[in-house]
This record gives sequence, C-alpha cells and structure tokens, in this order.
Amino acid sequence: MKTGMIYKFFFFLFLISHISIIAKGDRIRIERVSLEEGVSHNMVFSVMQDSKGFMWFGTMFGLIQYDGKKYTVYRHDPNNDSTLSNDDIVTMLEDKSGNLWAGSFGGGLNKFNRASGNFERYDVNFFNLENAWNGRIWALTEDKEKNIWIGTDGAGLFKLNPTSKKFKVFKKNTEDSLRSISSNYVNDILLENDGSLWLGTGKGVLNKFTEKTNAFEHYEIKLTKGLEDTKFITKITKEDNNNFWLSTDNGIVIFNKNTKKFSRPKSAELNRLNGTPINGIYKDTEGRIWVGSGVGLFLYTPTTDQLTHFAHQPNNPNSLSGNNVIAICEDNSGIMWIGNYLGGIDKIYVNKDKFETFRRIPNDPNSLSSNQVFEFMEDENGYVWIATEFGLNRFDTDLKTSVKLFHNPNNINSISHNNVRTLCLDPQGNYWIGTLNGLDKIDKDLRRIYHYKQDENDSTSLSSNRINKVFFDSFGNLWVGTDNGLNMFNPKTQKWSKYLPDQEDNKNNITAIYILSIYEDRNKDLWIGTYRGLNKFDRKTKKFIHYRQEPGNPNSISNNYVFCIYESKDGTFWVGTGGGLNKFDRKKEVFKYYSDEDGLPNEVISGIMEDENGYLYLSTHRGISKFDPRTDTFINFDVADGLQSNMFMQGAYLKRKNGEMLFGGINGFNVFDADQLVINPNQPNVYLTSIKKFDEEVHLNQDITSIKEIEFSYNDNFITFEFAALDYINPDKNQYQYMLTGINENWVDNGNINFASYTNLPPGNYKFMVKASNSDRVWSEKPLEIAIIINPPFWQTWWFFLLVVAFAVSGLFIIHGQRVKSEINKALEIKKAREQENLKVRKKAADDFHDELGHRLTKISLYSEIIKRNTKDLPPNLMSYLDKISETSSTLSFGVRDFIWTLDPEKDTLYDVLIRLKDFGDDIFDKTGIAFRVHGIEKEFETIKLSMDWRRHLTLIFKEAMNNILKYANCSNVTLSAEFNGGKIHMSITDDGKGFNFDSIKKGRGLRSMMSRAKNINGDIEVHSDNGKGTVVEFFGAFV
Repeated sequence: MKTGMIYKFFFFLFLISHISIIAKGDRIRIERVSLEEGVSHNMVFSVMQDSKGFMWFGTMFGLIQYDGKKYTVYRHDPNNDSTLSNDDIVTMLEDKSGNLWAGSFGGGLNKFNRASGNFERYDVNFFNLENAWNGRIWALTEDKEKNIWIGTDGAGLFKLNPTSKKFKVFKKNTEDSLRSISSNYVNDILLENDGSLWLGTGKGVLNKFTEKTNAFEHYEIKLTKGLEDTKFITKITKEDNNNFWLSTDNGIVIFNKNTKKFSRPKSAELNRLNGTPINGIYKDTEGRIWVGSGVGLFLYTPTTDQLTHFAHQPNNPNSLSGNNVIAICEDNSGIMWIGNYLGGIDKIYVNKDKFETFRRIPNDPNSLSSNQVFEFMEDENGYVWIATEFGLNRFDTDLKTSVKLFHNPNNINSISHNNVRTLCLDPQGNYWIGTLNGLDKIDKDLRRIYHYKQDENDSTSLSSNRINKVFFDSFGNLWVGTDNGLNMFNPKTQKWSKYLPDQEDNKNNITAIYILSIYEDRNKDLWIGTYRGLNKFDRKTKKFIHYRQEPGNPNSISNNYVFCIYESKDGTFWVGTGGGLNKFDRKKEVFKYYSDEDGLPNEVISGIMEDENGYLYLSTHRGISKFDPRTDTFINFDVADGLQSNMFMQGAYLKRKNGEMLFGGINGFNVFDADQLVINPNQPNVYLTSIKKFDEEVHLNQDITSIKEIEFSYNDNFITFEFAALDYINPDKNQYQYMLTGINENWVDNGNINFASYTNLPPGNYKFMVKASNSDRVWSEKPLEIAIIINPPFWQTWWFFLLVVAFAVSGLFIIHGQRVKSEINKALEIKKAREQENLKVRKKAADDFHDELGHRLTKISLYSEIIKRNTKDLPPNLMSYLDKISETSSTLSFGVRDFIWTLDPEKDTLYDVLIRLKDFGDDIFDKTGIAFRVHGIEKEFETIKLSMDWRRHLTLIFKEAMNNILKYANCSNVTLSAEFNGGKIHMSITDDGKGFNFDSIKKGRGLRSMMSRAKNINGDIEVHSDNGKGTVVEFFGAFV
C-alpha cells in the first residue's frame, strides 16, 4: 500500500475552472427522420397534419403522406394529367370537407382526391390570366363559404370557388393604389373570425382586405423607426386578439391591430433575433413560441423569458438536420415537426421523454467527461459521483453542475487512472474509487487521497490493479473484486485477505477470478457474481457455496455471468445474468428465470432496482424494462423513449435518496422518477391504410380510410389488411390487436406489427376489427370496424341453389312426366284399343239392333194394324189396347232408332247431331203449318267429335224442346241455331208462339229432364219466354 500526499481539493482548479448552469426545465430531444425511410428529398417546404392524423410533407420532389410506419410519395408524371402538376410543393391546406390542396412552385394548385389517389389541377392554363404568371403559390386558406384564397408569386390574390370552379383575381391597380392590394407578391394569408384577410406581401406591407367593401388597407413596416430595413413579410402568426407576430427579413415584428402600429418584441431575448431573416413563427399548445430562421430554430418560453437556439451540429445526431428552418407544425400529441430546406424532417419532443439524459457535450464543463458510464455513488450530501471511461465526475444534488477528477501522471495526488470502474462509500463517509490501475481512497473532507496497488513482492497487497467492484459490508469490511480474484480489506488491521479459485477446482473456493458483482442480503450473507456462476460466502467457514448453470436442469441458474444481485422489499432474491433474470428461492435453492420469450427486451441484465410500488426496473443491452413480479409482465423502453442508448453498462445503476433512479450506458446516463414517468395520454386513431390480395395492392375507388365494407371473391384466398395507429411519439412501439368475427374467438395481440393476413376464408359475412395503442399502451376506445363479405362461388349461391333445386324438381317432373306420359300413352293405347273395340262392338250392336230389334218392332206394329183392320167387332177396350200397342211400338221404334244412331261410331260429330236434329225437326213439323229452319251448321263441325253421352243428351234435349213447341207453342216459325267458339257450344231453339210466364208456371217433367241432361254433360239450360213473345231455349256447354 502506498499513501499519497495530503492536498486540498480546492487547489484542483482544473476541476472547476468553468461552471455553468444546465437548466432542468423543459426536456427536449431532437430526432431526425431518416431520408432513407421515404422522405423523397431533404428540401422540405411545408409540414401539415390532417384531420385524420396523417402527416403530410411538401418537398421539392413530391408530396408525402406518413402514417408512422409507411411513407406514400406522390410525384408529377408528365404523361398523366391526374398526377401533381409540379413536384415542388410549397404550401398545403386541408379544407372543411377534408380535401387536401397543395400549392406548388411553378405548377399552380392541386386538389387531392383521397378516393382515387388522383389530383385535380388548377394550373396556369386553368386560371388563364391576361398577363403571364409563373404558377408559384405561397399561401392558402379557406373562408367560411368554403372559398379557397390563394397567395401567389407576382399574380396577386386569387379567390376560388371549388364548386363552381369560378375564380376572382385581386391585383395591384396603379390607378387605384390606395384601395387595391399593395403588391402582387402574397407570401401569407391569415383569416380572421370576422372574415377579413390579412396579407403579408413582398414589399414589407401588411394588407387587410375586407370583401364587403372590396378594399385593401395598407400598413407599411418600414415607416416605423428602427424597422426601415424591413423588405418583406414571410408569415403572419396570431399572438392574441390584438397582436400579430410578423416573420420578416429583419427579425420579428409585432403589429397591434388596435393602434395600427408596428414594434419590436418586448423581450430582450427575442430582440436578439433583430436583423435575422425569419421564415416562420409557431405558437404551440403550451404557449411556447417556435421561430424558424435561416440560422436554425429558436424556442422562446414566455414564462421564463428564455430563448433557446437549436442548430445543426455535424457530429451530433441529436441536433437539427439543417439550419434553414422553413416549416413548423405541432401534431395532436404535441410533437413539433420541423421542415428544413436542406435538412429534411426533424421531430422535437418537449417533455415527452420519460427519461432525462445526461451526456458529454463538447465545451460544456458541466456535462459528463465521458459518455461511457460504469457506476454511480451518492454521498452523504446528496452529491452523485459517476465513474466513467475518462475521469471521475461529481454532480451536485440537482444534477445541474459538476466537477471532475482526472489522472495526472505528473501529479501523485490525482486519481490513479482516468478509467474509473467502481465507487463505494464507507461507514465513515470516505470515498473508495476503483480504477484500471489500482484503488483510491479519498477522505470524507476531500483533503486526502490514498492509493492502494498490487505489490508483487507483498502477498498482503491487492491481487490485481484492475478493480471491478468495491463494496462495504455490514461488518465494516471492504470487499474488492478484481480481474484476478476477490479481496477483503479489514480497516482495523489494515490487512488484505485474498480469495482465489483453487487450481484443482476445490468446491469450497470461489468459482472464478473475474469478479462482476458483490451484494449483501438482509441475512448478512455475502453473494459474489462471477463469469462462472454465483457464489455465496460462508463467513464462519470461509468457504463458498456455488450456483452454476447445469445443462438439462431447469431449476439451475440460467447463465453463469452474474452481473447484478438484488433482494426486493418482500424478500425475493433476484439475480441478473447474461442469460436472463433469475428469481432464486434460497430455501429450496431453485431458480426460475425469465427470458426474452417472457417479454424481456434482452437477456443481458445489467442492473436491478425497485420502486416504491414493488416494480423492478432492469437495465439491459436493449433498453430498460419495467417488470411486475406479481403478474410476470414487462413494459420495455428504448432509445425512442429518451434513453441515452439501448446499451447499458453492467453495474451502472443507482437509486437516490429522493427516489430518482439512474442507469448508465455507453452514451451517458438516464435519470427518472418511477412515480412520475411521463405517460402519453393520446388515444391514437387507427385507420386501414392498405388492402392486398396475394401481396398485390387492391385499388378501390374510394378513400380507404373511410371504407366501411369491402367484398372479396371466394378465390381471393390470401388477403392482407394493413393499418396504422396515428401517434408519432414512438410509432414503432404502437401496439395492435385485431379480430375477424367468425374466425378469431378473441382479440389477437399483434404487438407492433401493423398488418393481419388471412387465407382461405370461407364464404360469408365477417367483421374485421382493429384497435391500437400508443407506445405507452393507452388504447383507442373505439376500434376500427370494417364489414368483410366473401362472395361464394356461383355453385354456392342461393340463386344457384334455387336453380339446382328448380332443375332437380324440373328433372323429377320431367322424369315423372315421362313416366306418366308413358303410362298415359300406354293407357291411351289401351283406351284407344278399347275404344276401337267399343266402336266395333257399337257398330255391330247398332247393325244388329237395327236388323233384329228394329225389324221385330216393325212387325209388332204391323201385326197390330192387321188385327185392327181384320177384326171390326172387337170390344172398345181391346181396340184401345191395340192402339196403345201400335203407338208404343211406334214410339219404341223411334227410340230404338235414336239409340242405334247413338251407338253408331260413324255418327259422333257435332255436325251429325245437328243433321239428326234437322231431320227430326223436318219430320215433326212437316204438315203442321209450322216453318222449321236451321242456322249455323258449318262444315268444320265435322271435326268436332262428341262423346256418346254428349250426342245422346244434346239430341234428347232439343227433341224434347221441339215436342213441347209442337204441343204448346201455337207458333208459326221455329229456328234451331248452333255455334262453336273457343271450345264452347251454344245451341238454341226459338219459336214465335204464345209464350208463357216462366216464373209462374210449374216446371214439368220434360223441362226437368232437359236441365238434368244438360247438367250431365256440364252444360246449362236457359229458358227465355214471356206471354205473347215466344220462347227461347238455350244450351251452353264447355266442350272437353
């Protein structure tokens, strides 16, 4: 051991030669948007967020839409009139209807159709001005009547009605210079609530236009003393109801509407910008003022009257990407988007980061001496000591100022080496510093320094000068871990004890020479972490118990590299290794480990700390993780949350007395209060951004973000839906869940993957739903819902089913019909055969009856007449019987003739019936003085076949009618008529006799018989008669 000379720290003037204050107010982080990720050019003129939440960038080479994941670039195509008229987009506007308007540098105005993705051009040819116009547009705004006001370069002010496509031009009129616009170069337009327009022009003149009076008022800046050099107004920003902030080529100018006067800002800080060309001023939602200029970005905080300058630093990726700041925009979550003329896009986070970062800043003596941080220590006064790769740093309690200790090879009173690896405070308040070249002790008064080094000639000295860990246990012993074993220093005896592995790998010795961590638990057991496992030191026996990874044993420690050890407030013992987090049951001596598969961002655990609520904070080689031991869940943070980097150093962690937690890494260190972590409250809107079939984009003739229903064919068996959560604080960590009803029973946790694919969806109706969260797991309340219809193949459609059923039924009917037809044909053939047989029988019967029965009836009548003639003296009663026999036989003979005629198949037409009735009428009315006529007998009646029943009943009906006429009518004329029409038979017999009252007479047997016969052949009898007017008997029958 060597003791250094006594000296006083205040003599180390090099430590504190320059001290400045680092404000711990607004935490600001700048993130550059990579040009390789889609921004088509680094010349950005305009930035806008639309009403849905998409970001739009107007660049020199196209218009860009950004959703946090994907960039969509719209370019000019000279062969396609539906593209941009010009690539150089200078200004943008979203109107009240959601249409996007883009003003270009040389191509006039463009209106974007979200449904088709096409542009409608309002270019030089559209406006067709008398004087040539270069097509440059600087400003756009919309009034309450939805008119678009356009500020141009050299052509004045335009008013465009998008519906009628009519426009009006307001130009400078030299003949009416007081009432016309002061300059044709209109750089900016501000619309007031009363409808008046304020114009910033190229002559340094502020114009107010009132459309009712159609007049312009002029306010010239250069007439104000001190502002004579102001030549043009770039932007107009409304500061309050009375004042405008004007961006000019001569700094910031204030215009008061009440006094109509110009002035400089009251803030001396802002007046530092006098003479600086200002491109634009933006007032954010917190009241901060952002000023874009040709020399960088300025942030003015009115509450503190503080002006902060941000500029491009070539070697600092956290600085602005360019100094010519043209566009400034704040999105819904409070991120500031900066457009640079030569630098592209920057995102600025103000108080959005969860972690405050401290790192080395060149020429700032209060920053770190080196960005690689190995360990922390907090002393009794609350100062934070930081071991770095180059020097020892001490920060005051609020981390505003710092002093530094360095090794000076020419000064033995300096620390032993600039590479400081470990720090420790002993019970007396002395500081122990471990370096790569020995151990240093600085007394609590900071007046003396002592050096402890390895002496090869002294076996009681340190085992190595490379100090990895220093630790004081509860017994007052100093433990020093080196790259060559473990050392224990007893301050009372001033002696060192060494613990080295036995060459024979004795199980009672420490497992490795390289010490990574040292920890004492509540039981006062000492635990040593090495690269060959965990060791527990038995103070009584001076022996070590080993815990090493055992292949095939899941209850052993997961990895032999033990970087950190921690016993939580509930007594759980945690071990951080190079292969995951281990929870150690010291009674059962069983390990349970957590890996990246369980949610860890990385399996190298560099540090473990616990907050007041029992959450563990783990530093890893891929960020910081918040672990909930109760649910075994992890929430991970990375560089996008404000971390110094994703790589943290083993052992570089500290929980301060005030609750702040510090983690050190390769690019500085982070500070945060676990109870005050900034949570992004913004619930992101989630939209569908793409639909693909077989990885080919589906182009719909409607705005995809507004779509409510989409149809697919059954053979579209690989469908991908792409969606985006429009929150930009850390878009890569936005989370998604989706569900397709009928396919997914529960929400599918998709992590940060913003698409979902489905294959071979059965035909049917579905609902696709997506919900999203921001990077802090704040979920959108209402999910995106889209109706999905998978149309079936035609053979599975209802109409095809009905058609098949119809065909099947028709087929069955046809088959059945064929069978029935066959049966019918067979039956018809049988019937025909039978009918033919019947015809033959009827013919033969008619012939036989005619020959036999007719002959015999004739003989009966003849014999009765002979008897009457030859017998004159018969009694009258016998003569009466003979008359009856003669009459009966004669009547029977007529009946038999009718019957025989009916049986005769050769007499079966309507024509035959009518001829039969004609013959009967001619016979019955002959020599009676009654004229009998027949009308309507047509030759075509010979084709109308009648059944035997029809012939018999028709014949008897009209015979009965003729007999009645002869007996009762006392008529002179009788007419029989017949007609056949539409399958119906109409026959009538008319006389001109005395007639009768049909309703008053008693219907006799003859009339009843006529009606009954008509009914038997599905016909009707109608009788029309009246006294003195004759009688008409009509038959109506539908012929079948």
